Amino acid sequence: MDTATSPLTLDQAFTEYTDVFLAAQNLAHKTRSDYATDVTQLLTFLQDRGITRVTQLDLSQLNTFLANMEALELFGYTRRRKVSSIKSFCSFLESVGYVQRDPAKRLIPPKWESTSPRGLTEQEYQQLQLAVVNQPRDAAIIEVFLQTGIRLSELAGLTLTDIEIPQKISKDAENVGSVLIRRGKGGKDRVIALNYK
Repeated sequence: MDTATSPLTLDQAFTEYTDVFLAAQNLAHKTRSDYATDVTQLLTFLQDRGITRVTQLDLSQLNTFLANMEALELFGYTRRRKVSSIKSFCSFLESVGYVQRDPAKRLIPPKWESTSPRGLTEQEYQQLQLAVVNQPRDAAIIEVFLQTGIRLSELAGLTLTDIEIPQKISKDAENVGSVLIRRGKGGKDRVIALNYK
């Protein structure tokens, strides 16, 4: 394809990117969805500035987009993901010959922010348990979440067959249950021990 005279619009390239390229990647559904959302946001930003063709895309516009994301005070993590999304889209454009050079190759992601997750205070922990004290199903969900530290998406994907409860519940270390997390981080299954709570 002669990219110098290509009539291909960014929207047309985006449709091919999501329908063919992303669909063929071994990515989690959420990752594909996030990438599509991020690239849509980029394309809207560019179209508002009159940039609608693949051949008009360059590094300076990508940097302007990221500067705008920083001005909106998005977390560094979110902006880093947007850089990954943009790099994926631009790599696709180069791989199929829609651009001669990937304009995102020299795109510099924001630095990692050192943030530690905040644990619940004892009062918050107890309030959460009290909120579901008369709802056995919800109480069980909250306990699994609090005691195992699994991700919310992993918790939401659990079924009763993923949980094994011992015959007798006690504090005995050898008498524990387990929960099977299917397709957790990295797409791998793992088993987590359940304590007596």
